[in-house]
Parts: sequence; C-alpha cells; structure tokens
Amino acid sequence: MKKTTIFFDAEADLVSQSTDNKKCLERILSTLNEKKVKAVFNVCGKVVEQYPEFFKKAANSGHEISSHFY
Repeated sequence: MKKTTIFFDAEADLVSQSTDNKKCLERILSTLNEKKVKAVFNVCGKVVEQYPEFFKKAANSGHEISSHFY
C-alpha cells in the first residue's frame, strides 16, 4: 500500500483574501473526512485565531495540526 501525505500550509494571508475562507476550509475538511483521508494542516497563529472552531474540528477528526508559529 502506497502512503501519501497531504499537507495544507495555511498562511496569515488566508485571512486577508476576498474569498470565503471558512467555507473553503470546511469543504476541504468535509472532502478529506468523506474520503477517509488524513491530512496535516500547518497553520500560523493568526489563522487559528480567525477560525478556532475549524481547527478544533479538524484535530478531533484525526487530522494533524502543526504550528507555523505566529
């Protein structure tokens, strides 16, 4: 069985874009959970402050949350 790591790098710039970032993150998480795929979210503090419930939900779903510092 081949193993692959899926890695999302969530930068502070994420919170300043004009798109609906929360909806985008939720779609990513929903798709990962639907496909039973685990991922790593490398995230900076500003993004966690903006979307704390998303990252709690991701961690509770078995995804890894790693620090990208602040």
